[in-house]
Amino acid sequence: MCTDLVRRGLPVRAVTRSGTPVEGAEAVAADATDAPAMRDVCRDAAVVHHCLNPPFTTWRAAFPAATRALLAAAGAAGARLVFADDTWMYGKVDAPMREDTTVAPVSSKGVLRAWLAEMVLAAHARGEVETVIGRAPELWGPGVESLLAAGIFGEAAQGRTVRWPGDPDLPMTAGYTPDVGAALVELSLAPASATGRVWHTPVPPAITGRQFVERVFAAAGHEPRIGRITPAMVAAMRLVSPIAREGAELLYQFEQPFLVDDSAFRASFATRATDWDAGIAATLAWYRADPDRTRRAAGAGLRARHQRGQNAGVSTPLVLGIETSCDETGVGLVSGGVLLGDALASSMEEHARFGGVVPEVAARAHLEAMAPMVRTALQRAQVDLADVTAVAVTAGPGLSPALQVGLAAGKAYALAAGVPLYAVHHLAGHAAVDVLDHGPLPERCVALIVSGGHTSLLSVGDLARDEIVHLGDTVDDAAGEAFDKVARLLGLPYPGGPAIDRAARDGDPRAIAFPRPLTGPSDPPWTFSFSGLKTAVARWVEAHSDTGGTLPVPDVAASFQEAVADTLARKAVAACADQGADTLLMVGGVAANSRVRSLMEERCAAAGLTLRVPPIRLCTDNGAMIAALGDLLVRADVEPDPLDVAADPRARLTGALLHGIRALPVA
Repeated sequence: MCTDLVRRGLPVRAVTRSGTPVEGAEAVAADATDAPAMRDVCRDAAVVHHCLNPPFTTWRAAFPAATRALLAAAGAAGARLVFADDTWMYGKVDAPMREDTTVAPVSSKGVLRAWLAEMVLAAHARGEVETVIGRAPELWGPGVESLLAAGIFGEAAQGRTVRWPGDPDLPMTAGYTPDVGAALVELSLAPASATGRVWHTPVPPAITGRQFVERVFAAAGHEPRIGRITPAMVAAMRLVSPIAREGAELLYQFEQPFLVDDSAFRASFATRATDWDAGIAATLAWYRADPDRTRRAAGAGLRARHQRGQNAGVSTPLVLGIETSCDETGVGLVSGGVLLGDALASSMEEHARFGGVVPEVAARAHLEAMAPMVRTALQRAQVDLADVTAVAVTAGPGLSPALQVGLAAGKAYALAAGVPLYAVHHLAGHAAVDVLDHGPLPERCVALIVSGGHTSLLSVGDLARDEIVHLGDTVDDAAGEAFDKVARLLGLPYPGGPAIDRAARDGDPRAIAFPRPLTGPSDPPWTFSFSGLKTAVARWVEAHSDTGGTLPVPDVAASFQEAVADTLARKAVAACADQGADTLLMVGGVAANSRVRSLMEERCAAAGLTLRVPPIRLCTDNGAMIAALGDLLVRADVEPDPLDVAADPRARLTGALLHGIRALPVA
């Protein structure tokens, strides 16, 4: 609009909070809610254009204050106030919206807009200031990164799937920003008879959302790819994004025919709507003129946001990692292999009385902890969500309800921030976390992942690019699960791993000769089994109880722990020899057990192997490990996942991504 005014040879003073320069205009920095400042900047104006659109989260405070200040300033200057409005006050309608359509808002934004319009027209009726309102539907076009612009043109320019915020087959009209600006200019120059009322700014003939998106793809030279922002995605976004919570109430516009009647304006003024194809071409050119803008809008900021040095020295990429596969809600932020900040909430105490993790309880705890943990991690990293360039989230394996919460949150943050999403494998995350402490992994190593839910031997190369070879798993209980069950037999608290570790300090690991499962010459070399070991402990405890003697808990704990540690060490060291690897990576919650660590150190040293174990706090489930894996994927230019990617509680491990490694196409 400023450009249009300048082109007409009119003197223009462009007022923004930052004083952004506008070619041919006088740029002024001022706060529109500051009434004295507005009187000053409007002192000699003939027309005041009120085109403010504060962030949704500040509307209730900023919009009324700014409108009052501008009405007073325009009145004091004897100027006309032109108010740029939208159509939200009409609410849900079943016919084309006219200027005399009943005002029946169904959202708080619509209520506020209706009240502001009434305030503007009432000031005119009282003779305080001459006002006129130009009202436009959802905006799109060059210079505006709106829902119909950034979410569509950026994606289409790169041939990526566009997600329509509703039913794409319903008819719609939308306000092309150059047309809206031209209409507001005409209203500013119109005779006094045109004031004191609302005018609908010009719109092109109605088309469906699908037709709009298809035309954008055609102009971009790509085959159309259209999906929907589902109600589940919206619900997830509302959980984690204040802006999404505010904006979600307006999505009803895309679930009904949304048609604006502009016949009154066309009958009185010269400005006509630009046809769809011309507007699409101009908007696409605007996005393509700035590759960073296109990639940011398409959620491909991993190649574009360089040198964000103003944010605690962060350089691209900055990956937000989310982990919710079991009972920990973990969030981490990693950039270039460096952990900048993380946060962890555990629901362990809520499960203690059940003696194990209850999936529904864990899911509810994740839901409550997610947003606080993200805020805490961002604060510790001294960055904002806007600095994040990719989101990585555990999508399997794990507890289904728990995974669903984390994956929904990851999708919501990725969608809200406009960045790529990586749905990663939980076990690959455990392997990746060691990079944060010890640097890149060697060309080939063996990884032992040993936790409450997993006991696995893996052959690992480049985590981001190579297939991960699954050497073996447990056929029944995981090692950590066996610790929990044996602790219960001994009357020790949950979780069992730390409790047995503490009790074993006062015991003799040679007191009881518990078996070493599947370590015989004819047994599968990389397969584990701990159910039989647990049963052996149970029978020993039962037999001892029959004697009436006091149960020697420390000796039982130490002997059981020794059996587990010996079994793990034997198989892990042998796997390294078989795979020709000189490095053993041990990760997972059981890697925090003191005897498992010390015996593994002894066996690796004797075999000439390098043992890598992350810090104890990163051995258990956490968000840092998922962020570390996402960081590797982004830096390797691996193609991200679509937003409709699904969780898989029983996912097999083949690579870092849940659904396989994909190389990012070269442009």
